Amino acid sequence: DPQATRAEFRRQVRSSPYVELCNTTPRDATQSDSNNRLRLHDDRLYGPLLDRCGYVSLETGGGAHYHVAMIGCMTDPWHEAAEWNRFAPHTRKQILVRSTNLLGYAPQPRAVMERTGRLILQHYHIVRCFDFLNHVENMEPLARLVLSSDRHVFQPAISLSWAEGFTVEHYLGVLEEILAMVGRVLGCDRQRASREIILCLKDMAGVCPPSFIRDLVSAILDRYPDLIVQYHRHATDGLALPALG
Repeated sequence: DPQATRAEFRRQVRSSPYVELCNTTPRDATQSDSNNRLRLHDDRLYGPLLDRCGYVSLETGGGAHYHVAMIGCMTDPWHEAAEWNRFAPHTRKQILVRSTNLLGYAPQPRAVMERTGRLILQHYHIVRCFDFLNHVENMEPLARLVLSSDRHVFQPAISLSWAEGFTVEHYLGVLEEILAMVGRVLGCDRQRASREIILCLKDMAGVCPPSFIRDLVSAILDRYPDLIVQYHRHATDGLALPALG
Protein backbone atom coordinates (compact mmCIF):
# COMPACT_ATOMS: atom_id res chain seq x y z
CA ASP A 1 0.00 0.00 0.00
CA PRO A 2 1.74 3.24 -1.11
CA GLN A 3 -0.12 5.15 1.60
CA ALA A 4 1.27 3.01 4.43
CA THR A 5 3.57 4.67 6.91
CA ARG A 6 7.30 4.14 6.76
CA ALA A 7 7.13 1.82 9.77
CA GLU A 8 4.32 -0.23 8.22
CA PHE A 9 6.20 -0.50 4.94
CA ARG A 10 9.36 -1.70 6.68
CA ARG A 11 7.36 -4.34 8.56
CA GLN A 12 5.83 -5.54 5.30
CA VAL A 13 9.24 -5.88 3.66
CA ARG A 14 10.84 -7.61 6.65
CA SER A 15 7.99 -10.09 7.01
CA SER A 16 7.90 -10.94 3.29
CA PRO A 17 8.91 -14.54 2.46
CA TYR A 18 10.18 -13.36 -0.93
CA VAL A 19 13.13 -11.45 -2.34
CA GLU A 20 11.40 -8.17 -3.22
CA LEU A 21 12.20 -6.48 -6.53
CA CYS A 22 12.29 -2.83 -7.60
CA ASN A 23 11.77 -2.20 -11.32
CA THR A 24 13.95 0.64 -12.62
CA THR A 25 12.79 0.30 -16.25
CA PRO A 26 10.49 3.37 -16.18
CA ARG A 27 13.50 5.56 -15.34
CA ASP A 28 16.29 3.83 -17.24
CA ALA A 29 14.34 3.36 -20.45
CA THR A 30 13.22 6.98 -20.58
CA GLN A 31 16.80 8.25 -20.42
CA SER A 32 18.02 5.97 -23.19
CA ASP A 33 19.15 7.08 -26.65
CA SER A 34 16.50 8.76 -28.77
CA ASN A 35 15.57 5.61 -30.70
CA ASN A 36 14.53 3.76 -27.55
CA ARG A 37 13.23 6.56 -25.37
CA LEU A 38 9.87 5.83 -23.79
CA ARG A 39 7.49 8.75 -23.50
CA LEU A 40 4.44 9.35 -21.37
CA HIS A 41 2.20 7.79 -24.02
CA ASP A 42 4.19 4.56 -23.67
CA ASP A 43 4.20 4.81 -19.87
CA ARG A 44 0.41 4.91 -19.86
CA LEU A 45 0.34 1.64 -21.83
CA TYR A 46 2.76 -0.49 -19.84
CA GLY A 47 2.60 1.28 -16.44
CA PRO A 48 -0.69 -0.32 -15.32
CA LEU A 49 0.76 -3.75 -16.16
CA LEU A 50 3.86 -3.14 -14.01
CA ASP A 51 1.56 -1.90 -11.28
CA ARG A 52 -0.02 -5.37 -11.07
CA CYS A 53 3.26 -7.29 -10.92
CA GLY A 54 3.80 -6.92 -7.18
CA TYR A 55 7.04 -4.94 -7.28
CA VAL A 56 8.07 -3.40 -3.99
CA SER A 57 8.58 -0.13 -5.91
CA LEU A 58 8.81 1.35 -9.39
CA GLU A 59 11.66 3.78 -10.01
CA THR A 60 9.98 6.28 -12.32
CA GLY A 61 12.16 9.37 -12.02
CA GLY A 62 15.52 10.84 -11.17
CA GLY A 63 18.97 10.26 -12.58
CA ALA A 64 19.16 11.63 -16.11
CA HIS A 65 15.41 11.25 -16.60
CA TYR A 66 14.55 14.85 -15.69
CA HIS A 67 17.20 16.31 -17.96
CA VAL A 68 16.15 14.05 -20.86
CA ALA A 69 12.45 14.75 -20.28
CA MET A 70 12.88 18.51 -20.46
CA ILE A 71 15.55 18.78 -23.14
CA GLY A 72 15.14 15.63 -25.21
CA CYS A 73 11.42 14.85 -24.97
CA MET A 74 10.10 18.35 -24.27
CA THR A 75 7.91 17.06 -21.43
CA ASP A 76 7.30 18.11 -17.82
CA PRO A 77 8.78 15.44 -15.52
CA TRP A 78 6.65 16.60 -12.57
CA HIS A 79 3.52 16.06 -14.66
CA GLU A 80 4.84 12.62 -15.59
CA ALA A 81 5.37 11.83 -11.90
CA ALA A 82 1.79 12.80 -11.08
CA GLU A 83 0.51 10.71 -13.99
CA TRP A 84 2.39 7.63 -12.78
CA ASN A 85 0.59 7.83 -9.46
CA ARG A 86 -2.71 8.10 -11.34
CA PHE A 87 -2.38 5.15 -13.73
CA ALA A 88 -0.26 2.93 -11.44
CA PRO A 89 -1.69 3.67 -7.99
CA HIS A 90 -0.92 0.40 -6.21
CA THR A 91 2.90 0.47 -6.16
CA ARG A 92 5.27 2.83 -4.40
CA LYS A 93 7.14 5.20 -6.67
CA GLN A 94 10.86 5.69 -6.25
CA ILE A 95 13.23 8.43 -7.43
CA LEU A 96 17.01 8.51 -7.80
CA VAL A 97 18.68 11.69 -6.54
CA ARG A 98 22.36 12.69 -6.84
CA SER A 99 22.80 14.14 -3.32
CA THR A 100 23.60 17.87 -3.60
CA ASN A 101 23.36 17.72 -7.40
CA LEU A 102 19.72 16.63 -6.99
CA LEU A 103 18.42 16.00 -10.52
CA GLY A 104 21.20 17.80 -12.36
CA TYR A 105 24.96 17.90 -12.73
CA ALA A 106 26.20 20.57 -10.33
CA PRO A 107 25.82 21.19 -6.57
CA GLN A 108 22.73 23.18 -5.65
CA PRO A 109 22.21 25.71 -2.83
CA ARG A 110 20.45 24.54 0.32
CA ALA A 111 17.29 26.52 -0.53
CA VAL A 112 17.05 24.85 -3.95
CA MET A 113 17.53 21.44 -2.36
CA GLU A 114 14.71 22.09 0.08
CA ARG A 115 12.26 23.38 -2.55
CA THR A 116 13.06 20.52 -4.92
CA GLY A 117 12.85 18.05 -2.04
CA ARG A 118 9.33 19.21 -1.20
CA LEU A 119 8.30 18.66 -4.84
CA ILE A 120 9.83 15.19 -4.74
CA LEU A 121 7.83 14.27 -1.64
CA GLN A 122 4.60 15.23 -3.40
CA HIS A 123 5.06 12.52 -6.02
CA TYR A 124 7.47 9.86 -4.74
CA HIS A 125 7.37 7.47 -1.79
CA ILE A 126 11.00 6.28 -1.73
CA VAL A 127 14.00 8.57 -2.25
CA ARG A 128 17.20 6.79 -3.28
CA CYS A 129 20.09 9.17 -2.72
CA PHE A 130 23.71 8.60 -3.69
CA ASP A 131 26.97 10.50 -3.80
CA PHE A 132 29.37 8.92 -6.26
CA LEU A 133 32.33 9.61 -3.94
CA ASN A 134 30.32 8.47 -0.89
CA HIS A 135 30.56 11.93 0.68
CA VAL A 136 27.79 11.20 3.15
CA GLU A 137 27.52 14.80 4.36
CA ASN A 138 26.06 15.71 0.96
CA MET A 139 23.06 13.46 1.62
CA GLU A 140 22.06 15.07 4.91
CA PRO A 141 19.90 18.00 3.66
CA LEU A 142 17.71 15.60 1.69
CA ALA A 143 17.68 13.07 4.52
CA ARG A 144 16.25 15.71 6.85
CA LEU A 145 13.38 16.41 4.47
CA VAL A 146 12.51 12.79 3.73
CA LEU A 147 12.79 11.54 7.30
CA SER A 148 10.61 14.39 8.57
CA SER A 149 7.65 12.57 6.97
CA ASP A 150 6.49 9.23 8.35
CA ARG A 151 5.08 8.27 4.92
CA HIS A 152 8.34 8.49 2.99
CA VAL A 153 11.35 6.19 2.94
CA PHE A 154 14.92 7.42 2.76
CA GLN A 155 17.24 5.06 0.89
CA PRO A 156 20.87 6.22 1.10
CA ALA A 157 23.13 4.42 -1.34
CA ILE A 158 26.73 3.30 -1.09
CA SER A 159 28.44 3.66 -4.47
CA LEU A 160 30.50 0.50 -5.00
CA SER A 161 33.69 -0.12 -6.94
CA TRP A 162 36.10 -3.03 -7.34
CA ALA A 163 39.67 -1.83 -6.95
CA GLU A 164 42.52 -1.71 -4.48
CA GLY A 165 41.39 -0.23 -1.17
CA PHE A 166 37.67 -0.72 -1.80
CA THR A 167 37.24 -3.55 0.66
CA VAL A 168 34.42 -4.84 2.84
CA GLU A 169 35.95 -2.93 5.75
CA HIS A 170 36.02 0.28 3.69
CA TYR A 171 32.33 0.06 2.84
CA LEU A 172 31.41 -0.85 6.41
CA GLY A 173 33.02 2.46 7.31
CA VAL A 174 30.80 4.26 4.79
CA LEU A 175 27.77 2.51 6.30
CA GLU A 176 28.77 3.73 9.75
CA GLU A 177 28.94 7.29 8.40
CA ILE A 178 25.47 6.93 6.87
CA LEU A 179 23.93 5.59 10.07
CA ALA A 180 25.64 8.30 12.12
CA MET A 181 24.14 10.91 9.77
CA VAL A 182 20.66 9.36 10.01
CA GLY A 183 21.10 9.21 13.78
CA ARG A 184 21.86 12.95 13.88
CA VAL A 185 18.74 13.67 11.87
CA LEU A 186 16.46 11.46 13.99
CA GLY A 187 18.21 11.90 17.33
CA CYS A 188 18.92 8.21 17.83
CA ASP A 189 21.78 5.71 17.92
CA ARG A 190 23.03 3.77 14.91
CA GLN A 191 21.15 0.57 15.68
CA ARG A 192 17.88 2.49 15.78
CA ALA A 193 18.90 4.38 12.63
CA SER A 194 19.44 1.06 10.83
CA ARG A 195 15.76 0.27 11.40
CA GLU A 196 14.56 3.57 9.92
CA ILE A 197 16.04 3.39 6.41
CA ILE A 198 16.61 1.06 3.49
CA LEU A 199 20.26 0.81 2.46
CA CYS A 200 21.07 0.60 -1.24
CA LEU A 201 24.28 -1.03 -2.46
CA LYS A 202 24.77 0.68 -5.82
CA ASP A 203 27.15 -1.06 -8.20
CA MET A 204 26.85 1.57 -10.91
CA ALA A 205 29.62 0.10 -13.08
CA GLY A 206 28.52 -3.50 -12.59
CA VAL A 207 32.02 -4.70 -11.74
CA CYS A 208 31.84 -6.19 -8.23
CA PRO A 209 32.26 -10.00 -8.17
CA PRO A 210 29.39 -12.01 -6.68
CA SER A 211 31.70 -13.29 -3.93
CA PHE A 212 32.49 -9.73 -2.87
CA ILE A 213 28.79 -8.81 -2.74
CA ARG A 214 28.10 -11.92 -0.66
CA ASP A 215 30.84 -11.03 1.82
CA LEU A 216 29.72 -7.39 2.02
CA VAL A 217 26.04 -8.15 2.57
CA SER A 218 26.91 -10.80 5.16
CA ALA A 219 29.15 -8.37 7.05
CA ILE A 220 26.49 -5.65 6.97
CA LEU A 221 23.74 -7.93 8.28
CA ASP A 222 26.01 -9.42 10.94
CA ARG A 223 26.52 -5.91 12.31
CA TYR A 224 23.00 -4.55 11.69
CA PRO A 225 20.58 -7.50 11.40
CA ASP A 226 17.46 -5.30 11.16
CA LEU A 227 18.77 -3.27 8.22
CA ILE A 228 16.91 -3.76 4.93
CA VAL A 229 19.35 -3.93 2.01
CA GLN A 230 18.54 -3.30 -1.64
CA TYR A 231 21.10 -4.23 -4.29
CA HIS A 232 21.20 -2.17 -7.51
CA ARG A 233 23.55 -3.29 -10.24
CA HIS A 234 24.30 -2.62 -13.87
CA ALA A 235 24.96 -5.70 -15.99
CA THR A 236 28.34 -4.64 -17.38
CA ASP A 237 30.22 -7.88 -16.69
CA GLY A 238 27.33 -10.29 -17.22
CA LEU A 239 27.34 -11.34 -13.57
CA ALA A 240 24.32 -9.39 -12.36
CA LEU A 241 22.16 -12.45 -11.70
CA PRO A 242 24.86 -14.39 -9.78
CA ALA A 243 25.57 -11.27 -7.73
CA LEU A 244 21.88 -10.93 -6.92
CA GLY A 245 21.81 -14.59 -5.93
